[in-house]
Amino acid sequence: MAKVTGTIRINANPGSSATVGHFEVLFVPYAGRLNTKPVKVSNLDDLVTLLMNLKISEDEATAGQAKRAPKA
Repeated sequence: MAKVTGTIRINANPGSSATVGHFEVLFVPYAGRLNTKPVKVSNLDDLVTLLMNLKISEDEATAGQAKRAPKA
């Protein structure tokens, strides 16, 4: 299989009264098109685990956590 380069897009969905909040993870290739569906992850720990399983380092996988942490 050929190596595909692209961007991993992560959207936080806070949910509503009918749905639970989750993260949607979608791979967007730089060139061409892939028929991919978003992966829904229920919490931040599962999101970090998913990104690490995709061979993204733990530092990169948790980088957004510090930026988006709620202020005390």
